[in-house]
Amino acid sequence: MSALSDSSLGLQPEPFVSLPREAAGAGVAAVMVTWNRRNVLESSIRAVCEAAARAPLPVHLIVVDNASTDGTGEHLSERWRPDSQLRNETARPESPKFVVLEPAAGRRPSGARDDGLASFTLVRNSENLGGCGGYLTGMLAARRIFTGPAPKDAERMLWLIDDDATVTPDCLAKMLQTMRSDAKIGAVGSRMADPANPGSTLEGPVYFSHKSGLLTPTPDHTPDDDPDRPRPTSGVVEADLCAASCLLVREAAAADAGLWDHRYFINGDDAEWCLRIKSKGWKVVCDLDAVHLHEPWSAKVSPVREYYRRRNLFWLWQRHLPRDRYRALARERLLKYAGLCVRQAARRKRYESVLTERAARDAMRSRGGRLTVPAPERLELEEALRRLPRGASVLLVVPGPRARKMAERWLAQAPKELVERTIALTSTAIDHPCKLPMHGSRAGLLRLHAALLRRRVRAVVVFDGRCETPILIGRETWRADEQGATAIEPGGSLVVLGSLAGAIPLALRALFGRTSPPPPPEVLRW
Repeated sequence: MSALSDSSLGLQPEPFVSLPREAAGAGVAAVMVTWNRRNVLESSIRAVCEAAARAPLPVHLIVVDNASTDGTGEHLSERWRPDSQLRNETARPESPKFVVLEPAAGRRPSGARDDGLASFTLVRNSENLGGCGGYLTGMLAARRIFTGPAPKDAERMLWLIDDDATVTPDCLAKMLQTMRSDAKIGAVGSRMADPANPGSTLEGPVYFSHKSGLLTPTPDHTPDDDPDRPRPTSGVVEADLCAASCLLVREAAAADAGLWDHRYFINGDDAEWCLRIKSKGWKVVCDLDAVHLHEPWSAKVSPVREYYRRRNLFWLWQRHLPRDRYRALARERLLKYAGLCVRQAARRKRYESVLTERAARDAMRSRGGRLTVPAPERLELEEALRRLPRGASVLLVVPGPRARKMAERWLAQAPKELVERTIALTSTAIDHPCKLPMHGSRAGLLRLHAALLRRRVRAVVVFDGRCETPILIGRETWRADEQGATAIEPGGSLVVLGSLAGAIPLALRALFGRTSPPPPPEVLRW
């Protein structure tokens, strides 16, 4: 192995990959970040190769393996025979330390690839740095493909692609055509379609609302009273931002605006970058005729992703809103999160409550990077049942039809003696001998808790992630999923009191106007 030297970025003056001479003057550096996605990654890379073969510029693919544990790195090395392999030995994405790995035997000579790519570089991060850190690592590695200052009017581009996105064969060619149509275009996004329905539009141009601080499908000045109002499905549309699941950026725009804010880890990093590019006078557009297939974002929603979304939103506001507007929105949001984390704890969502409070606290401290709160312990149903003390009862919370199906499967698997000691709190039909209705009134809730205290309820089982009724009894919460696994969390009144103790400082921050994090870090230049 040989270490790269020279700068604080761990890069050497000479390129670490032997590249075609024209790559210094023109080309596309495609960056794809992956983590434990070996099964879907192959089709995404093949799609990039097909798009590269049809593109008018050479395409250099850089795949960043974010410390996968499923053999992704080894598979890429064997299957795609990279022209260069690098290892990043630091956990700081803004200042990687690259080490060149010895090329594998039988590696293709540079310029002799037959898959449509000009070159293939595999970068292996020593830790999972998230989508943000992975793309930053790839961008800094891509800098060596474009050696030296860009010649005037050089067509040098960064192309960011999700590892679970499938670009259509003409996607890149169309995006490049759009980029060439106007020298002031700094970024071109593409239309995101559902793999099950390629003619659909899951996401196109996105706008930043200065009123709400949120990302919307229409600009502030456009009324959107009719959700069925037809939107454009073809042509080039100006936007504030486009998703980095397939985003082409001019090198000059990236150099002007700087690279991603390394604090983000995931979520909102591409939005903030596009807004920064636009603030430098560049246009951001979405080419609706360039298409990539990607599963809906809603399929990836989770408490952890909500943590990153809530935390990172404060930083996006801090950079891109006037100070008075930022303070008003931050105050409103801190008060909202303070109340939310108490309600979540009362509704048996202790982990989500902790993450809500932590998101606001980390945002105010400018604490970026990966979430360090451990996830709840997960057990198989049978193992969780064995931990119950003799005579203890279990309360099943069944708020709807989907939860009913899960509860029925749960009851079918549980031992008979435990089934006899379960109580079903339900708002839907379920076949159970001890069934209690959900109460909406305060008097009804008090009667319910009095009845449950007499039953020695030890654990509350929540199906489908839902528990809309505040339940303060039971020392444990079991969050059951469709696979039969159970996440074990503390529950009860002490958890609610603990969440209240965490919420009070947030509310005080809002009321006393202490809503500004430390200044954002210096923009990382390419």
